[in-house]
Amino acid sequence: MIKMVLTPLKSVGPFLFDSSISNYRDFSLQEVDEEFDEEVGWKAHTLPNKEVRIYTEDEKIVSIACYDELYFDGENLIGLEIGVFKSIINSELSNYERIELDNGIKEILDYDSLGIQAYAMYGFIDSITCSGDE
Repeated sequence: MIKMVLTPLKSVGPFLFDSSISNYRDFSLQEVDEEFDEEVGWKAHTLPNKEVRIYTEDEKIVSIACYDELYFDGENLIGLEIGVFKSIINSELSNYERIELDNGIKEILDYDSLGIQAYAMYGFIDSITCSGDE
């Protein structure tokens, strides 16, 4: 079973940013259609039995979104209360945004030094998108 461990700006689990998606054929990745794929020029791939999206541009991994697990310093960041999340990542917040949705307020926390954008609902982290060092 693949464990999605964040190495900031470098990788998530075995997936290295800026590496070719073809290097990961053994993982049974499946391409999926997403609403903005054509607009941004990315393709999305998913793993069996994982709530994750691996985004590629020109066959290179550019971003990875994790919805059920993302480990950092031995802790799964998904599902943590925002205060606990902040204490674990121990990094300066680059940007903060609140968006009002039909089902509540979505908070977006950017940490450029770690290459992560965390999304929270009702005070808890519900997903994190990771990127490499551009």
